[in-house]
Amino acid sequence: MDDLLAFLRIDTQSAKGKGVEGAKFLQDYMQSNGIEAELVKHKAVNPYVLGEINVGAPKTLLIYNHYDVQPVEPLEKWETDPFTPTFKEDKLIARGVADDKGALMARLEAVSELKKEGKLKVNLKFLYEGEEEIGSPHMPSFLPSTQRG
Repeated sequence: MDDLLAFLRIDTQSAKGKGVEGAKFLQDYMQSNGIEAELVKHKAVNPYVLGEINVGAPKTLLIYNHYDVQPVEPLEKWETDPFTPTFKEDKLIARGVADDKGALMARLEAVSELKKEGKLKVNLKFLYEGEEEIGSPHMPSFLPSTQRG
């Protein structure tokens, strides 16, 4: 939970050109959990985060998420700071918790546990982008650049 809360504190509003710190957080988190990870700057404002776990399996699964969030405006509609995670009754309130930082961190946590327990049955590749909320304008040119022949 601490890692999720730390991630939620990072402002990754792609429409405002913010997100590099979020990408670096993901890279560090992945590496600290034994996942090869690199930041790749393409044409995008925010770097892509690519990762890999190779267990020598014949099949590979791609896990995709985005780390950017929608703009927080209008701020007056927020009861708390959007980047200060707050528990209200049984709910966690913060910008990005439902779309998509919560799901992203849940997947990384699950994969990390499976890796530690030696239960991964497929190789994994990770693709995290920081421009989904603005329509992924650079994804079409980025994907072909990642092909290995």
